[in-house]
Amino acid sequence: MADIKYLAGLDIDGNINLNTGQLQFAVIQPDTSDPTAQTPQVGQIYYKSDTQSLRIYSGASDGWISVGQDSNNYVKSGTFDDSSGDITLVREGLSNVQITGLVVSGDIPTNNNQLTNGALYITGSSSSVFTNKSGNISQWTNDSGYITSYSETSTLANVLSRGNTTSGTDIAVSAGDDITMTDSSKIIMDSDFQIYKTLGNNAIISETGSGDLLLLSNNEVEIKSGELGETYAKFTKDAGIELYTNDAKKFETTSSGVTISGKGISNATVTGDSTTTLTTKGYVDSEISSAIAGQLVFQGGYDASTDPPTGTGILKGYTYVVTTAGSGAGGTFWSVPLEVGDLIIAESDQPTSESDWTEVNKNIDLATTSTVGVVQPSSDNFAVSSAGLLTIKNGGVILGTETTGNYVSDLTGGVNVSVTQATGSITINGLSDATIGNLAQDEIEARQYSGLIGNGTSTDLSVTAATHGLGGDSTEFMIQLIEVSSGETVFAEVTRGASGLVTVGFTTAPASNSIRILIQKIGNS
Repeated sequence: MADIKYLAGLDIDGNINLNTGQLQFAVIQPDTSDPTAQTPQVGQIYYKSDTQSLRIYSGASDGWISVGQDSNNYVKSGTFDDSSGDITLVREGLSNVQITGLVVSGDIPTNNNQLTNGALYITGSSSSVFTNKSGNISQWTNDSGYITSYSETSTLANVLSRGNTTSGTDIAVSAGDDITMTDSSKIIMDSDFQIYKTLGNNAIISETGSGDLLLLSNNEVEIKSGELGETYAKFTKDAGIELYTNDAKKFETTSSGVTISGKGISNATVTGDSTTTLTTKGYVDSEISSAIAGQLVFQGGYDASTDPPTGTGILKGYTYVVTTAGSGAGGTFWSVPLEVGDLIIAESDQPTSESDWTEVNKNIDLATTSTVGVVQPSSDNFAVSSAGLLTIKNGGVILGTETTGNYVSDLTGGVNVSVTQATGSITINGLSDATIGNLAQDEIEARQYSGLIGNGTSTDLSVTAATHGLGGDSTEFMIQLIEVSSGETVFAEVTRGASGLVTVGFTTAPASNSIRILIQKIGNS
């Protein structure tokens, strides 16, 4: 492939110089962690700024490694076997290393004479603990002497069977621990308050004494099927009471009364209603709207200088009388302006466009050059059928028959052009293919320029509109540079300036007339 010559740079600062083969002032991507925005590719690099190291992606097995890091002969993981005391070090590129016979010494020694199965033995100045392999406490002594020794599993029942009591203090249960009781167990307070389960698997909270059973909350009390289950009722401080059916709110107390969702059923007869069904205002409005849907319902006046009413409250059949003439906001809504006294009728619920309305015009004025209206065509040139179809007579307007307004009164022929006055037709004669080709060629050449630039001293060379003759809009120019001696394409920095000025910048000054510049004008102007 031919060399790319004279190119100043791929960006405005010239950081890539193709003539010298240099990458100048380049910056490698800095980051504090391995890039994850895109799938890394083998050989991809970045600068890890927090550790001041250059890292390279070596593939899926080793991932990102620092330049200079040994990818072999290092410990990459390890395991410890607590039953045997063995430590295994896993090394990359080398066999594993195993350390056996590990013995803990110091304050926590191993005493195989007193313990079995490698259990732990702890001793101190005033206490000792023995545990066997199953993890149960086999002996525990301390200065206070609360528990001297036992070998059973450490359950609350075993502790209590040893005579331990709370001595007037609370029993604390650690986080995550439970107090488990059988189905027949009860929590009894002062004999008249109990919490228990029945044989029928029912949970009971019972208060049989003279006091009340209170549920206290400084915010809200909820009755639900589960923490995330269906809601049965809510009682909210400083708010109200809510009752639910199938997790849907049906009843709510408010500061002004109650709110009922749906129909309320009452034993009392409502005035004017032979049934005992109470209905809401929304239900009544809905029933009335359904009954009158599509019928004409007069809604008052409409200012036609604004857009017609819209929204959920505007229903089919709503009718308005025009009180101010106009074509809507900005004069764009109605294609035919409305006059005072006209009617508009909604053809659908929530109308939004002219097609959603029917206009009933009280009167339409005659059309003018600035007003849409009724037009009466000339009987000389137009005919109207009984069905209202408008046609042009004689295959077109007869020249010279109109006497007013803007019209063509006459056409005159010329070289290669003849005119038929009766029909107004124009015929072009005598143009051969060669003649048409020459005309097209002339037009193409009129939109092109070819010239030579270069003087051996200047790196910036300009071609003015007076020179290329293609007009003053340089954004319409397509420009190409060719080295005359070799015929190779030249790449340089081209600036399209005002008033048709074209400036070409080179890194080194071209010799005199050594570069041919081709300018082609693109567009319709």
